[in-house]
This record gives sequence, structure tokens and C-alpha cells, in this order.
Amino acid sequence: MQQNDGKSGREVSARLSLLDNRDAVVGVGFPYFGAEHDELLTRNVPARKVVLADGSTALVATVFDLMAANYGIDRGLGGGNVTSDYMADVPYTPALAAKAYRGEARDGDPVAREFAQNADQTHGKSMVIVGALTTGTTWT
Repeated sequence: MQQNDGKSGREVSARLSLLDNRDAVVGVGFPYFGAEHDELLTRNVPARKVVLADGSTALVATVFDLMAANYGIDRGLGGGNVTSDYMADVPYTPALAAKAYRGEARDGDPVAREFAQNADQTHGKSMVIVGALTTGTTWT
């Protein structure tokens, strides 16, 4: 995607993902607020090395790549706590969500359905609060 950088007026080419254009794969820790798994999940993220204005280097990642890692999507980067099978017992899959509300994963999460319905009715005026479900809470 070509766009102006907003400062110098020069064109920049933004990338959604660094998956196919990475310099490194780095482990990033994501907090998990449930009781079924570790409190910190390390998942792999593709990164690029950039040179900063002061000459030092830093690793950067895209928001999309961080989001995909947070949700445990297996994108071929290796590491634990990821899956391409959404019926696996991995955080953020339907199978694990089903445990929280004592349903069946194939039935879908009623909270997700209600969230989607609210987003549709309010034209996107919805909010996700990560970690709002406390340990030991059960839905009936």
C-alpha cells in the first residue's frame, strides 16, 4: 500500500505482515488471564531490523503480526501455544472458550454471537475488554 509518510511528503510502502519479508522470528510474551494455561504465553512473531535516527538498531513488527500471534494462529513460525486446529485446547480457540461457558465448541460462543449482534446493531460501537473474565468465574 503506497501512502505519504505525513512528514517529509515522500511515499512509503506499508506492509500488513512481515511474514514473507522478515529478518528474524522473535518470541513475544502475551498475558493470558484464564486458569487453564500459563499466565504468559510466548508466541513467535516475524520482525524486521531497522536503523533508528541515532544509528542504533531495533526490531519492529506489524500490528497484524502481533495480533495473529496473540490469537495463537499457527503461521509456520514454530513455537508453543499455537494451532491451526480451532478445536485444540489453546487460548482463544472455540474449544477453549467452550470450557468457559460449559458449552460445546461446535455451538459457538454465545458471548461472541451477542457481541457480533451488538456490533451490527450499533454500527461497530463495541468494545473488547481483554481479561474481563476472572479466574473461577463460570457462565451458566
